[in-house]
Formats: sequence, structure tokens, C-alpha cells
Amino acid sequence: MCRGPRHDRPGGADGGVRRVGCDTLAMKYLTFVANENVLKAVVGSSPQDVDQLERDLGIPIPAVLREYLLLMGETPLYAEYDHHGTREMKYLREWLGEWVERYRNEGIALREMENALPFDKFQDTFFYVPAQEGNDDPPVYAFDIHERPTIRKLHDRFSEFVAEKYEAKVNSHA
Repeated sequence: MCRGPRHDRPGGADGGVRRVGCDTLAMKYLTFVANENVLKAVVGSSPQDVDQLERDLGIPIPAVLREYLLLMGETPLYAEYDHHGTREMKYLREWLGEWVERYRNEGIALREMENALPFDKFQDTFFYVPAQEGNDDPPVYAFDIHERPTIRKLHDRFSEFVAEKYEAKVNSHA
């Protein structure tokens, strides 16, 4: 019998699946996360927690973000965050929604924020992906809170965002 949360990891003998804990997870986007030191430092969310989050949010979680949450939804591979991951994404979405509403009341439309799915917040910046049907590896944006908001595209794909953080972590262990 398996006790506690499942911590599924990529990088098994078949290149995309590795058994850790009770079950396996087929990785498609984040298969490059295989360094043992990094894998020891991150903590993933259970599939049940990610499924519940998706139900609570009422929008589909893109496949790559689902992999990320299963791999490191509790403790990520980087330390620069104030709020992060599976347990805080619903709160982050509500909080971001409050800011967007505030800006809209000031006459700033922000239509691009309709399906924003924030996964991380650090200082005055929300990091988010647009949740769109059929886009399993969406771009990553930063929404900076100022007198007027700033939206910056950071990467064309979420997997590139994670790869950048991963490489920095691996290189810090070198």
C-alpha cells in the first residue's frame, strides 16, 4: 500500500517514465528534468490534488503545467517565489483577478487576462500562462503590478521557462 503523496518523476529507462512512489507518470514536455540533485530538491503534487485544482478553477490546466505540478507543484526547483504551485494557484488566480478588475475600473481593458492561469508570484509579479483549449505548452507571461500594469512575454513555451530554471539549478550544483 502506498502512503502519502505520490512523487512521480521523469527520466526512467524508457526516457519518459520513471517510477517513484506508487505510480508512474508519462512525461512528454519536461523529460529533461533528470538530474538526481534537482529531483531530490523538488516535491510534486499528487494527481488527485492537481485534478481537484482543475475542478476548482473551472478551466483546463495545460498538459505541460500539469506535468510541472506533478513534478514540483509543492516545492519548485527555484527559490524566487512568494506564492507557488498547486496549493496556491486558486488563490493566485483570485488575487490576479482582483488586480485585473482594479485596472479595468481605471479604464485599462486587459482582455488578454481573461484566461490567465497564474502558477507563481514573486514580489510584484504574477507569472502565468493563458489557458486555451488545444495549447498544451503555452507561452509564459509576467504581469507586473504598477500604476499601470506591464505584461511581458517571457518564453514561447512553458517548457522553455522550466528548462531555463532547470539549467540554472543544474549549473549551480556543478
